[in-house]
Amino acid sequence: MFFTKLHEVAGYGDVELASQMIERGADVRRRDMKGDTPLHYAALPGFIDVSRLLIDSGADVRAANRKGLTPLHVAALHRHTALVELLLDNGADIDAQDDSGATPLYLAAGQSDTAFVERLLRLGADPNLASKEGATPLHLAVFWHDAETAATLLDSGAVVDPRDDGGNTPLSWAANQQILPLASLLLRHGADPDISSADGATPMFWAVRNRNRELAHLLLSHGALASPEQLGGSTGMGVEEVRAFLAAPEADASQRTAEGSAGA
Repeated sequence: MFFTKLHEVAGYGDVELASQMIERGADVRRRDMKGDTPLHYAALPGFIDVSRLLIDSGADVRAANRKGLTPLHVAALHRHTALVELLLDNGADIDAQDDSGATPLYLAAGQSDTAFVERLLRLGADPNLASKEGATPLHLAVFWHDAETAATLLDSGAVVDPRDDGGNTPLSWAANQQILPLASLLLRHGADPDISSADGATPMFWAVRNRNRELAHLLLSHGALASPEQLGGSTGMGVEEVRAFLAAPEADASQRTAEGSAGA
């Protein structure tokens, strides 16, 4: 395994020179020390013509480097739509997972490019494949505060309450980071307002701990339980302080607590 002149030429998109080298016997499947092929090099800047030449000359579109990244992962990470379509048309696996479990869609979900994510979904990407840490593209969209991408994923069949290895759902992440637009979006799509992570923290725990009354009221309006006895202490507030925090004009009789009284 070693870097070749063809790797270099593919990386700066010289189709004519690459063609000459291939005619003279250059190996289009040769891997460098990281396991990258010339097609990986062409995918990074998104060079279509040299990528097409490599594919037509026998390049493996599914070749994974030592991190498990395929040319499609590379193209998706850099949002090269035309190259993504070329690779898929030639047999690339749209749901290939790298060594961390990330798919091309997972990588794209962290790029704040909803149109590109939507394109991958239309091409058949699975919105529910998780990384080895259990995070899905929806988790990643929430992490990057990207409500538009999150909505696109949900509208395309993403499960609203997947759990990562810590038992955290996208709503858990949104509540922890106090991202109200995303918390509202997830709740409107049916997220469980009372779901707890592995350490027992619920979205309401984060609302109270962060003294975020607006988030607390949002959760209550979607049926969240709120026990001052359970929330007191662990959130840094006393029971009566929690009770006072939760009591507000927005609370009405339809909002319930673990004690069965509104705003208690």
